[in-house]
Amino acid sequence: MEGGSIRRGMTGRGATHGRHPVVFHRLVLGPVLTLLVLLAIETSNRWFFTIPNPAVIYFTAVVFAAFHGGIIPGLASAAITLIYAAFFFSTPGAPFTFTPDNFARMLVLLVSTPAVAVMVGFLQRRAEHTTALLRDRESAEAASRIKSAFMASMSHELRTPLNAILGFSEMLERGYWGAVNAKQKEYLGDIRHSAAHQLALVNDLLDLERIEAGMTELVEEQVLLREEIDKSLKLIEERARAANLTLTIDAPEEIAIQADRRRVRQIMINLLSNAVKFTPPGGRVTVEASASPQTGLSFAVVNSGARLSDADIRRILKPFQQIDTGIAYAYEGTGLGLPISKGLAELHGGSLEIVNRRNDGTAVIVRFPANRVLERAGGARTPPSAAA
Repeated sequence: MEGGSIRRGMTGRGATHGRHPVVFHRLVLGPVLTLLVLLAIETSNRWFFTIPNPAVIYFTAVVFAAFHGGIIPGLASAAITLIYAAFFFSTPGAPFTFTPDNFARMLVLLVSTPAVAVMVGFLQRRAEHTTALLRDRESAEAASRIKSAFMASMSHELRTPLNAILGFSEMLERGYWGAVNAKQKEYLGDIRHSAAHQLALVNDLLDLERIEAGMTELVEEQVLLREEIDKSLKLIEERARAANLTLTIDAPEEIAIQADRRRVRQIMINLLSNAVKFTPPGGRVTVEASASPQTGLSFAVVNSGARLSDADIRRILKPFQQIDTGIAYAYEGTGLGLPISKGLAELHGGSLEIVNRRNDGTAVIVRFPANRVLERAGGARTPPSAAA
């Protein structure tokens, strides 16, 4: 035990000695070189020739000390220089007494030398900080590239077996290779639902990764919003019926936008699924929409569930974050639907926000800019620029 303590102590001292010399070197090198420079100037003045403009050398020594070590070594070098200059410019035989010209020179040095030290030291600190930020950014970009490559690889490695599980379990459940009893059919259904849930999670993770990495590309076309609302409602109406919820639409038929059809439907399904989960039995979920070439598109999914606090709203817009409203949900979630929808809306130049309604309930509002709204004239949809 005692020997182990000694070894640990020696290791600690060795590590300390390995770190401190670098700092000590940076703090001391500038002032020491300043002393050597001033000694060289004095030696030259006494034994060889008088240096005509030593102030330039003073400033150079201070700049080097501040740039190499920072503000403190720079100020130490400035102090050493000022002490030497006070003797250098003093009247011979009367230390610290100056002629008017020399007093003016000392005053300039007294003001400018510390100022140069502080300025150069500050710039040196900023340069080090910028270098560290660039190094961190390069590391982050490298990590992002590795993560993107990993996610692309896992996309194939995870989706392939999950799709196989989904396909074979459904075929077994339907009796393609012989009849199955009720218990076996129940187990096969559980397997299929679990695989579908895992596949949805993988797809959500990949979508979020692509959005955050700026790798999602929009395939834009003319989209009738009401058609996408109707199709999205059909996908969740069974869940809504099981929860005794009423689904309503308050959106005109003629709204047309220039957007990625699949992404618009993905946003709609995510918002409707969330609304169904957060609405108590007997409640209502409404899809509202309005648009014009002047104000843009706004569509909202409104539910009659509990109002959310500001902290809860900020929380659920972050990945993997969920809140507990006391409702027993029949469907689990990953906490990715809203962040993905927000990212997809922003890819279209729009936004997503959550607001509480005056009565009970919340609304998730998605807005697209005015240049995405298309006008319909005589059954045809043309962009505002073409109509003008």
